[in-house]
Amino acid sequence: MYCSCWRYAALLLIGWIGSAEAQTGFWGSPENVGHPVNSTQNELSGIIVDSGNKLYFSRSVGGQNDLFVSLREGDQWGRPAALTQLNTALYNELNPTFSPDGSRIFFTSDRAGGSGEFDIWTSEFISSSWSTPVPLGPEINTSNSEWYAAVDADGIYVSARTESGQNRGDIFYAPGSYPNYAVRAVIPALATPNREMSVYPIAALKELYITRGSDGAPFDDIWLSIYEDGAWMPPTRVQCDVNTSEYEQYPTLNYSDYELLFASRNQSAGLGGWDLYVSRWHTLGDMNADGLATTADIVLLVYYLFAKGQGPLDPRLEDVTCDGRISILDIVVLTNYVLRFGPVPCTDCSYTDISTYGRAESW
Repeated sequence: MYCSCWRYAALLLIGWIGSAEAQTGFWGSPENVGHPVNSTQNELSGIIVDSGNKLYFSRSVGGQNDLFVSLREGDQWGRPAALTQLNTALYNELNPTFSPDGSRIFFTSDRAGGSGEFDIWTSEFISSSWSTPVPLGPEINTSNSEWYAAVDADGIYVSARTESGQNRGDIFYAPGSYPNYAVRAVIPALATPNREMSVYPIAALKELYITRGSDGAPFDDIWLSIYEDGAWMPPTRVQCDVNTSEYEQYPTLNYSDYELLFASRNQSAGLGGWDLYVSRWHTLGDMNADGLATTADIVLLVYYLFAKGQGPLDPRLEDVTCDGRISILDIVVLTNYVLRFGPVPCTDCSYTDISTYGRAESW
């Protein structure tokens, strides 16, 4: 029999620190971006900009990669248009990223005029057209391949081949702004015998999303490095549902909607070859799906447990103790986290069937 005192407990929680909030969690199950962006061809990398209204990406057509843009039309993406001012007839253009103000595009190309193999090129949007692309200088481009580049307000991050003829690379950083960059230097925590293939900074969160292979694994996954104590930390795989037994590459973040966009190969939801996918953030403890864990969510969790209220769509959001059930202990841990800035709740990615979760009959 449930105690009717849940109402009193809920009111106490609301009145305690009503404005408190916390945010930790995991990335949800990827969704295929769908037609017409994805096709039977390979869509290899993309980025959402302009407050979520434009999707720039690269597509392989007949074995050659070109850049495309799609405009949002309501809840869908419109028919992609080739960026003819940036694409070439005989070479590859791929991996688009942008300056923080959106006025300058950076991309990878093996066109003539570079330093060798693939290089980082850039173009500025002036009036209504893109300027003639130019390669970055020798501080960034080398005789080996530069695979990917992304900039923030303080500098440029580059993933590049570090052994001629070998399919491995590391992550580099060069402070400055275009066109005045310092000579790039490797980031120690992101230099391993494995292949670091791409890098994307989230300056506001002090995060770097990278693509990395791992020891003994045949495919690349998406990893995350955090900036702490003046240095980038060794990365960990992102949680929970993004990485699979196939390739996941080229992650970028649509910060306005907090969506992770990336490319993956041959997933069951794919349209053929490589496709673009989007994963949405799941905040631990977020009962009301507003993207935050607050006192309101604690109230709803109390109501769910003790008055048989509406449960969460994904029980992993509320099982903050990772014991496979939702109980009063989850209320205690979540309350301590939200209101007292206690330990970060755990995230257990091993549960693939959320129907196995149960509500504990606490009293």
